[in-house]
Amino acid sequence: MTLAWLGTVFLWALAAVAIWTAFWSATLTSWSDSETAQGQLEEAGPLRFWVAVLLIGLTLAMLILGGAFVMDVFAIEYVARHSAETLPWYYQVAAIWGGHEGSFLLWVWLFSGVVWLSARPSFLPNRVLFPLVSVETALLAAYLLFLVYGSNPFALATTALQDGLGLNPLLQDWALILHPPLLYLGYVALVPPFALVMAMLWRSDASADCLRWAQPYALLAWVFLTLGILLGSVWAYYELGWGGWWFWDPVENASLLPWLLATALIHVLPLARRHPRFRAWAQFLVIFAYLLTLIGAFLVRSGILSSVHAFAVDPTRGRLILLFTLWVGVLALGLWGYRTLSARKEPPVPLLSQESSVFFGSIVLWVMALTVLLGTLFPLVMSGLGLGEVSVGAPYFNQVMAPLTALLVALMGLGLMSGYLNGQRLSSLTLIGLSAGGSVLVALGLWLWLPSKAVSALVAALMAVWIWGSVWLHARAWARTRHVIHGRAPIGTWLTHVGFGVLLIGMVLASVMETWREVRMQPGDSVRFEGQRVTFTGLESVTGPNYLATRALIEFKSADGKVRRLTPERRTYIGQTMPVSEVAIDSSWSRDLYVSLGERVPGQADTAWSVRLQSTPFIRAIWGGALLMALGGLIALWQKYARIVVPIRPGTQRHGESE
Repeated sequence: MTLAWLGTVFLWALAAVAIWTAFWSATLTSWSDSETAQGQLEEAGPLRFWVAVLLIGLTLAMLILGGAFVMDVFAIEYVARHSAETLPWYYQVAAIWGGHEGSFLLWVWLFSGVVWLSARPSFLPNRVLFPLVSVETALLAAYLLFLVYGSNPFALATTALQDGLGLNPLLQDWALILHPPLLYLGYVALVPPFALVMAMLWRSDASADCLRWAQPYALLAWVFLTLGILLGSVWAYYELGWGGWWFWDPVENASLLPWLLATALIHVLPLARRHPRFRAWAQFLVIFAYLLTLIGAFLVRSGILSSVHAFAVDPTRGRLILLFTLWVGVLALGLWGYRTLSARKEPPVPLLSQESSVFFGSIVLWVMALTVLLGTLFPLVMSGLGLGEVSVGAPYFNQVMAPLTALLVALMGLGLMSGYLNGQRLSSLTLIGLSAGGSVLVALGLWLWLPSKAVSALVAALMAVWIWGSVWLHARAWARTRHVIHGRAPIGTWLTHVGFGVLLIGMVLASVMETWREVRMQPGDSVRFEGQRVTFTGLESVTGPNYLATRALIEFKSADGKVRRLTPERRTYIGQTMPVSEVAIDSSWSRDLYVSLGERVPGQADTAWSVRLQSTPFIRAIWGGALLMALGGLIALWQKYARIVVPIRPGTQRHGESE
């Protein structure tokens, strides 16, 4: 009772603090011409104090909720529905974000941390800081009001539960401990760029300062989203028992959408700093990226989706999120349109240039995001309007995204090699033709080496070689001019693009070379699969910390006599009635051997089971490529923006402020 009361009071008080901070900073920004406002604008200490109060308060709220989980305070409804006495402590901690209320509190807490970080004195001059924090705290206040009004994680239970229902069995996994926080970090890292753009539009500021300070946040958001999507893919592969790494599920798409726009942003924002012509486009992408995080929240939290990792809640909450998204979108895009129409026109840039390649590549990424968004929302709209049930599945997304990806890769290569082309005597078109011809020859050789001779494998090899060759040319161009630019080698940029090529190869090969078989087996049965003899050798019962399981003993024997033993399980968790599969995987660098134990076969002996056997070559290349991309992003973040957080002393110049 005490923890529930204390947590609720904290949330209401913090909502009031956020509203006050947003109103105060907005008032000073609007009245900045008056002498009183000018004097207060010169001193940002009180502003940073209230921002710190928000962070500390929400940290305490998270600790209170965490304490309720660890101490099994089942009088709190959220704790009773997502925890149990038998739940291991690390899953009790993860259960904080295992449902709607707690995960939204996590989102808001991380949001407050980003607001505090963006309010540090070394980041922005006060005349930009105040409108920035005003926008951020206004959004934070809206989130807090939504939390305390309709999603309070400290609400008392209406029905007493002695032991708790326990965490969803599918969420009791190490990847799900990290997957939601990483995605939420990616979402909230897109807030400072949005707030900076709104500050620019609010004050009619056409300078490049705000876009420069938005760059590190956009890159940080991209890294976190990459890692979050990577972990989600790994989890779905080995936890759901279906053997796939991407299903185009609407909830999966909810995280992919802002990732696509974040990818565009990390390329367009540096371009917009140098060329005023692209600033309006960069502002639009920032606004759209933030709106996609809100749309994703609506998809996941509205209750309109039936998904294992969606929060099926009261649709009233979904309507509130949708109304808030529409309100923010109309306000932001309306202000952007007004400022853009009144801005002066800028001279064009050459067609065959890095700037043009980046610009057109960002348009392709925006079209990809729009395509995924339409494919995700169309069935929901049709169902909501009573026009029937429509299914938009993987065939649609694959057919539309494949040519867009090929176009994006072509523009990516042109952008990377532009630095090399500019220093050559031959014409750009000639060098592009030579590069393309060389890529085709190398790709043919790689394709002949690959175990799959499918046309899609050849296309994937061509795209990967085109990217890798462009990285090599970019590295040569940097080596030739490093005595002029006096900069670090862009290792992060190179590593990220190399990783994307590896990812493409893995995606295609894992798709076209995958083989699987569903069989009915009982102890003593044998089948042939992928040139191996598979024998169901027995069953055993297993008792875990909070579950009971039936474990199958399955033996794979290859032609050379090598034996592999895999032990998939069928688990039933205490407090839950739904059994779940725990797959067994034998991994190597070139393929995964995957076994999943399904249901008992009806009408057969109690020892007969449905078993899924699957072989997926090169699936590790997907996750290895994504990991290389995230690592490259972190290196790029450190290389380019490490000094942006150095405090500024009076009379000194900010890093990179020579423009």
